[in-house]
Amino acid sequence: MRKHIIAYLADWTDWEPDRMDAAKLTHINYAFALIKDGRVSGDHLKKLHLLKELKQKNKDLKLIISIGGWGADGFSDAVFTEESRQLFADTAIDLMLEHELDGIDLDWEYPCRDWANIKARPEDKPNYTLLVKLLRARLDDLTKKTGRPYLLSMAAGAAEIFANDLELDELVPCFDHINLMTYDFSSGPDIVTHHTCLYPMAEQTISASRAVEVFMAAGVPAEKLVLGAAFYGRGWSGLDSSRHPVGQTGKPGVSFRYPACAKAIAEGSQKRCWDDEAKAPYLWDGDTFVGYDDPESLYHKVSFVVSRDLAGIMFWEWSQDEDNELLTAIYETYQGHRFPR
Repeated sequence: MRKHIIAYLADWTDWEPDRMDAAKLTHINYAFALIKDGRVSGDHLKKLHLLKELKQKNKDLKLIISIGGWGADGFSDAVFTEESRQLFADTAIDLMLEHELDGIDLDWEYPCRDWANIKARPEDKPNYTLLVKLLRARLDDLTKKTGRPYLLSMAAGAAEIFANDLELDELVPCFDHINLMTYDFSSGPDIVTHHTCLYPMAEQTISASRAVEVFMAAGVPAEKLVLGAAFYGRGWSGLDSSRHPVGQTGKPGVSFRYPACAKAIAEGSQKRCWDDEAKAPYLWDGDTFVGYDDPESLYHKVSFVVSRDLAGIMFWEWSQDEDNELLTAIYETYQGHRFPR
């Protein structure tokens, strides 16, 4: 089976079809439709129509509308009653069909959690299952009418607390795959972490490999799990240069698009370091630490996907890879290329 290469692509970012290497992808999850008065709406999306130009570059490319995102409210109310779930399903499918898309991705961050000031209820857990089952049934009915398969996926928080907030035994049969958001790892806002490391280390126990273990232990088969990668860096400043930066307390808020990370290294303003235990690069100048993904860490992530026979790899967010350097690293590793040393 061909492994998935799934790009999250944000409508609000600076991207144009001509410079996007869609031939190397299997899926695009377009971010984000929102919930307005219980209805799924894409009226605010300005570039959604341009996905057809990317499809022309790759006839097998699957185009998915992703609903939600960090801070997106409305899910808890939308799943609360049978009537509200029907409205959500109707309008989500209408949006998908209007733009001739191939499926729906649910990015609720997160059921049962009122973070980012969104509404949450304890009932989110069973109600989310009811919504997903309804969507799966509606999409399957549509396939019977059209002969065209429609995909259903979700973005999942990459930690045990998120797995525990889901009825995964009932959800797994409904989803074609589950995208693990194995980035933005945090032990608290002030604690320095590799925000997208593959393996745990002495100073940091959260990692992408640990997230895979958690979801597989909860009953998700490997062939439905998609590992996440970050096309951006996240960092902290005000650190002690005499100690390893991970695990220190610092001032959060430093972030870089991937090209800015590469530029800082080339100009000498930041030193690129490699943490072989975590299989993660980082920028370090003795005061500021920035963790990120680069071609070398992506080589290890894709190799992990292959060795564990996971469904594939996804990344947030495609427009931040301006020269398609990271996408090419993923694609070529799948083709058997080794990372040059």
